[in-house]
Amino acid sequence: MLRLFVPAQVAVHVLANGNPIRQLRRVERWVEGTATAWSRRSVSGVIFEERDGGRTLLVPRPITPPTGFADILLVPEALLTAVSGGGAELDVREGRWLAPRQDDVGAAAAAWVSRCEAVRTSWRDQFSFKAERRDSDTLITAGLRAPQIGALHALLAHWTVTTTEPATIVMPTGTGKTETMLAMLVAAQPERLLVIVPTDALRDQVANKFIGLGLLQRFGVVGSEAQHPIVGILRKRPKTLAEVTEFFSRCNVVVATMAVAGGCAEDVQRAMADASSHLVIDEAHHISAVTWARFRRYFAHRPVLQFTATPFRTDRKHVDGRVIYNYPLRKAQEEGLFKPVNFRPVTEYDPDDGDKEIARVACLQLDTDLANGFDHLIMARAGSIDRARNVYALYEGADAARSAAGAAPLGAVLVHSDLSTAERRDAMAKLEAREARVVVCVDMFGEGFDMPELKVAALHDMHKSLAITLQFTGRFTRARADLGDATMVANVAGAKVEESLRALYAEDADWNVVLRDLSAGATGRQARRADLLRGFDPPPTTIPLQNVFPRMSTVVYRTKCEDWRPDVIARVVGDTRLHGDPSINQGERAAIFVTRELEPVSWGDIREIANTIWDVYLLHWDAEQNLLFIHSSDNRSLHEELAKAVGGEDVALIRGEQMFRCFHDVRRLMLMNLGLKHALSRNIQFTMHVGESIEDALTQASQVNRTKSNMFGRGYEHGARTSYGCSYKGRVWSYKRAADVGEWMEWCRSVGKKLIDESITTSAALRHVIVPKPATARPAGVPLAVQWPDSLLERSEELVEIRIGEESALLVDVGIEVVDPDSTGPIRFRVFTESASAEYEVAFVIGAVVYRPAG
Repeated sequence: MLRLFVPAQVAVHVLANGNPIRQLRRVERWVEGTATAWSRRSVSGVIFEERDGGRTLLVPRPITPPTGFADILLVPEALLTAVSGGGAELDVREGRWLAPRQDDVGAAAAAWVSRCEAVRTSWRDQFSFKAERRDSDTLITAGLRAPQIGALHALLAHWTVTTTEPATIVMPTGTGKTETMLAMLVAAQPERLLVIVPTDALRDQVANKFIGLGLLQRFGVVGSEAQHPIVGILRKRPKTLAEVTEFFSRCNVVVATMAVAGGCAEDVQRAMADASSHLVIDEAHHISAVTWARFRRYFAHRPVLQFTATPFRTDRKHVDGRVIYNYPLRKAQEEGLFKPVNFRPVTEYDPDDGDKEIARVACLQLDTDLANGFDHLIMARAGSIDRARNVYALYEGADAARSAAGAAPLGAVLVHSDLSTAERRDAMAKLEAREARVVVCVDMFGEGFDMPELKVAALHDMHKSLAITLQFTGRFTRARADLGDATMVANVAGAKVEESLRALYAEDADWNVVLRDLSAGATGRQARRADLLRGFDPPPTTIPLQNVFPRMSTVVYRTKCEDWRPDVIARVVGDTRLHGDPSINQGERAAIFVTRELEPVSWGDIREIANTIWDVYLLHWDAEQNLLFIHSSDNRSLHEELAKAVGGEDVALIRGEQMFRCFHDVRRLMLMNLGLKHALSRNIQFTMHVGESIEDALTQASQVNRTKSNMFGRGYEHGARTSYGCSYKGRVWSYKRAADVGEWMEWCRSVGKKLIDESITTSAALRHVIVPKPATARPAGVPLAVQWPDSLLERSEELVEIRIGEESALLVDVGIEVVDPDSTGPIRFRVFTESASAEYEVAFVIGAVVYRPAG
């Protein structure tokens, strides 16, 4: 029995404005059968009788198709001789089909529409949820993997409920995202599918998968009666609506990059959306980028499906859409879809020595893998083109040393964006032919690159973010029976990576455990945030919630209410200030709204001109801690009126010394900003200290008779870098910006827990300052001085006006002093100008402090 690997048969291959449209009649495949000689006049060939009854005539030169042969393959003379010789297996894909010829559909739009509809009709009843079955590493029955079946069920269920809410499917790299897309195409039978990908390489790879329906027909998931889709590859931007109509109407599937689709004029983008029934976005962690978001808005009322391995971005923006299916990395490891990862750290503090040691260890690992019968390759990753050139020279030098020692050179190629297409193609050909087993690159093998033999990663420059690290690692952990485990080699001496990756690059790190935990934690957070944002009702009409990145700051009120009242926000704020309706998430007890105010210009009394001020407000009521958190970009107020309306008249602002509890459990705290109030000085009432580590430089004398007003510092909390700032007036903040509303809420709850913890003391920092205590009775002492409230002193003098009787004066021209100081009775003071005076007294009545006119 002879086996031939025959090329694909193309049914349609045309160009529309330079963009190819293709359809296959049959994919390239292995066929089994017998060969017999055939000749006619001066032409000799071979008849290949397939075991399933098909007949193919192989000839060495073009001929007029003889009667009785539907399939005629033109092959080189040498291959024809090999087929005649009866070899066991032969690859004849370099041949060309003389028959059947490609179909001439013509230019008539109706003919193309009819052909596309015929393809869709052929998919009916041709899909089955045939599952893959394995016994350990042995494949028993080919079919869909568990995550593919789970994702398809989740998607089809989602579309029975809504076709307008974007759906996000999270599947780790290597678990079969593309085959899931293909299965969705045949199962759901969309009228016309538009697939958006981030790169040219991924566009061509995904398009080829759709053209051949991947492995689905070979595995019996899709029946043999199902025709292959007509696939358009959008390489050039359509310039007119007519071009969009012409191209899209000829296709079942259109595959494009965002650089092409998003670069079109707005009316062209809208036409693309109108011509598409469904949108699929691959590698959806790019979706929050401005171009992606702008393009996707045209699909607001169409089904949108997003695939990603990492639903979180390096810029900390959120991948929106409901996460309808999340297949964890842990499951992929347990079910053998991810090969184990071996981490081989090197420790060299000199960068040049580090590169040499990484190369040495990677090459030794490859030698071991090859000796064990694994056809592995090395990828050496560099962070820039200049670095890549230096690393490439290093591997060339290592090869020279191997040759001198009598060992076989591994061969290395260099790939980066400055190379021409031909140069990159030549480098890839050398890798595929195993003329080279080392590829040095600069992020050339990102999303969609498919070469499972890459099993040794030499990280001369590490990826510094979790999302990219997970994506990159997934390229090396794909399972295949004839391949071994993946190996990562990196220099851990002084590794500069983000906080979340430090455990990964620890010297004794188990990447299989750390990657699993990092992925599960980050993906889980994104799913929870998606649920949170979706719970706001009504959805904000003026701002997209996923684009709100609030500062970490809040004022905190204690509450006694059984439930909060966010429904009164509109009444308290007022229609003239409120921009749109407040959006409320009752389940999470959160609210958000935006205000718009017109503020007079400061340089004159001009009624026709005003400054427009936009502010965002966030509210969160934590019922467990009985705390109400209010954040606003307007820091001029503590929002007491709003707090009383939402939380009840008996709310109490947390302020004073307990605000400094926020620094509890912050290790290696370095104060960088410190404000001190002077208790016994009228000449200097406040001093500000700014520096890298203020506390170490403060003397005892500079702290005596002073109270803390505000503090800001950096340190470590739970092993991660953090920062806190607070004011005794009642505000707490951090320099960190929240990735979304949910992260701000989590931060608020952690801060609130500290502020109400009576076991936390604040005397450890700045031991010599005065710690003020609320006065509930008249102090037994003589008052020495009285001073203006800080809220007045912090404002510009020309904006504060004091009225005494009928006279008005600016704050700078008004004095304040104690009158008749005594150790008993009310504390009396007066406010005065050169021509007017008014006296007041401070009295203590049933534990309350009362300020009233004297007399």
